This record gives sequence, structure tokens and C-alpha cells, in this order.
Amino acid sequence: MKLIALMVMRNEEWVVGASLRAALRWCDGAAILLDRCTDATVDIVREIAKETDKEVCVSETDEAEHWDEMHHRQKNLEDGRGMGGTH
Repeated sequence: MKLIALMVMRNEEWVVGASLRAALRWCDGAAILLDRCTDATVDIVREIAKETDKEVCVSETDEAEHWDEMHHRQKNLEDGRGMGGTH
């Protein structure tokens, strides 16, 4: 069993540090999908990815004005499965 945290986020700098670090305490890795972030979210996620020995897959989307939640969640799930995640 390999537990992968799945996170879709946009402009979450206020909470991403605590939530990603907490998830990585219990999960084997994390798949992060960043959607058009304009704050420091991207930098914080990349910093945490460097400080952990667990796998962190970071994907970014730049679809200008279109939010397709199911598409984003499916992409995030595929990234998690691509990391070998079973749960």
C-alpha cells in the first residue's frame, strides 16, 4: 500500500506550508496541482519538496479563464497513480 496525498490549490500560501508538511508526516508522498497561483504558493510547495525525502509531484495548470474541477481532479489522481499510489 502506498498512500499519496492529493492536493489541488490556488493561492493557498497562508495554509499550504502547514497542510503539506502535515500530510507528508502520514503519507508516502504528495501530488500537488497548482492552478494559476499568483502568490507564494508555488515557492512554498517547491521549498517543502526540497526539504523532504518523500516524493512530491508538482504540476501546474495555466488554463486562463476556465475552471474544470473534474479535469483537475482527474489530472491530480493520475499524477498520484503515476507515483505508485494505491490509496
